[in-house]
Parts: sequence; C-alpha cells; structure tokens
Amino acid sequence: MPDARRATWSRYELPALGVITDTFTVAAAADRVDIGPILADLEQIDPDSDAWIRAVDRLEAAGYIEGIRVNGLACPAIVTRVTERGLRATGVWPTEESGLEALAAALREGAAKAEAADPEAAGRLRQVAA
Repeated sequence: MPDARRATWSRYELPALGVITDTFTVAAAADRVDIGPILADLEQIDPDSDAWIRAVDRLEAAGYIEGIRVNGLACPAIVTRVTERGLRATGVWPTEESGLEALAAALREGAAKAEAADPEAAGRLRQVAA
C-alpha cells in the first residue's frame, strides 16, 4: 500500500472505525447509529470534517461497515452494522488464528483442571489442543 493511503488509514479510517465500533459496543441494543454524533466526536481528534466523511465513505465501500445513505450525503447517514471485517480490524472480533489459539488455551486449561479427577480425559483434551 502506498504511504499516502497507509497514512489516511491510520489517521482517519481506523480511528473512525474505532469510534463507530465503540458506539455500537456501548449502545449494545442499538441496531443503527446516527453518523452525526460520531462525526462530532471525530472532529475532536481532527477538525477536518470532509476527511472524516471520506473515511466513513471508504469504510462502507471497503466492507468494514454497512449503512443507509439519505439525501445524497457523501457517506452513510446511519450506520447499521460493523461487519466481521470491521470488528477484526479493530480487534473486537478474533482472527481465525487468534480464535484457534484461544480454543487451544481453553482446552489446555480444561486438561489441567481435569487431571486429578480424570487423567484419561485430560490427556484427550491435551491431544486435541496440540
């Protein structure tokens, strides 16, 4: 990725995605979030509202978020979902590798707890974790 695009990802898209994801996490019952307050929060980081609007537009175009566009706005007026891709980019959702590592760790922990009561079952858990 050219440096200029990497710079915009770090400066605008990733922070915007983080605020959007946090907003959905805090408002867990919400099935949609108005972009207005999100943009206001982002403008506290950098007052360039056009850059934030472009960032949200690019997040939707790249499949990190889904939203509803109204009145010809340059980005979604309402964000309806942070996709799996968006959740992974912000670290909220595990990657396949980290998910497997967590599963293996849980199996090893279960094996350690089961050792005294059922050494055979503990051995099977360790074998699956390997």
